[in-house]
Amino acid sequence: CDASGTRCHCAVEALDAAATYSFRVLAGGAGGWSEPSEMVSQTMPPGGSSLNAGAIAATVMAIIAALALFCAAVFFYQRRQPPPPPPPAFKPMHDQQAMLRSPY
Repeated sequence: CDASGTRCHCAVEALDAAATYSFRVLAGGAGGWSEPSEMVSQTMPPGGSSLNAGAIAATVMAIIAALALFCAAVFFYQRRQPPPPPPPAFKPMHDQQAMLRSPY
C-alpha cells in the first residue's frame, strides 16, 4: 500500500478469476489503530487467463522444444534405414572392373 498524506491506495494483484474476495480496512497512526471497517466482498469477473506471462512463455518454449525433439527423432530414424536399391540400369563399379580383368 502507498500511504502518502491522508490517503492510502492499495492494489491486490494476481487474483483468481470468478473467485470472491473480502476485505476489511484498519487505520493506524500515533494514537493507535481504528476499529475495522465493515467487510466488503467483491467477486472477480470470470474468464481471462490465470497464467502470468512467464508461465505462458514457459509453456510455449516447452511445446517448441518437444516439437524439435520429435523432428530430430524422425530425422535420425529415417537416417537409420538403408538406402534404396540402385536403379536396374546401374552397375556397380566393382562389377565393371571385374569384367575388364576377366580373361573371357
